[in-house]
Amino acid sequence: INILSNFKKLRVLYIYKADLNGRYPVLFDFPLLHKLVISDCRYLKFDLGMLSGLPSLKEFDSIFIPVTGDIRKLRVLKETIEKVQIVRSHRVEGNFMDLADFPRLKELNLMSSGVKGDIRDISSHDFPALEQLCLPWTVHGGNDYNFQSISDVPCFMQAVHLLMQLTPDLFELFKEDSFSYLYDFNWNLSASSPDWYDYDDGSEVPVPPFHLKLVQAGSRLGWVWCSYGCNDEEYDDEDEDNAIRARSIGSIQSQAEAVKAVATKLILRHCSVLNGV
Repeated sequence: INILSNFKKLRVLYIYKADLNGRYPVLFDFPLLHKLVISDCRYLKFDLGMLSGLPSLKEFDSIFIPVTGDIRKLRVLKETIEKVQIVRSHRVEGNFMDLADFPRLKELNLMSSGVKGDIRDISSHDFPALEQLCLPWTVHGGNDYNFQSISDVPCFMQAVHLLMQLTPDLFELFKEDSFSYLYDFNWNLSASSPDWYDYDDGSEVPVPPFHLKLVQAGSRLGWVWCSYGCNDEEYDDEDEDNAIRARSIGSIQSQAEAVKAVATKLILRHCSVLNGV
């Protein structure tokens, strides 16, 4: 592996399922490297601080690698980095907002890492170039996040709406060619929430609407509590009209009462609208 030290002008380096065990500083000493992809090297060990040896890095992908360190250590790449993907690295910690002032960062994927933070902390001046964002459940509002109270959701969704106004495609999980997987971050009501109630899977009573997602109703965007597995395709013209009227429903019923009151397909019709009628 040490032979790589002879390639000081290297621009791109892919390391995939390499039989590497331990630390290899030689992999992080390329002053002109633009792209580093390391995948499925489960015994390779390195700390994010070692990226300081790659001052020109624009893209960094780390998948199934036991990386360690605080996400703040990426600040040495503030002026160059455009894409960061650190997936399945539970020992990467810190607050994702430490990257908020990166002027060129377009894509940030920290799924299944130990990074924390709160989506509501993102202001209109943060992440000026960001086009795609994917965060772990340890972040408030990240993928698989469980809300402790139904009453927390409206203000959270307003924050999400403001972000989507700035960058409409910000919360697309996957986007390749003509395929996009949109708007479902597997947000749920926590089983420890006082608003949660038990139910019998074997009964004919519909599954309670404890799953939260963004939905598209025509040209309008809203959010809905529904049973797990509900999808946008279940909406028709009547559903769209119900989504538009949802604000008046919400003003009469508390969010907790509204969620517990619905039973059948109506769970897809009690929505809150994020953008205008």
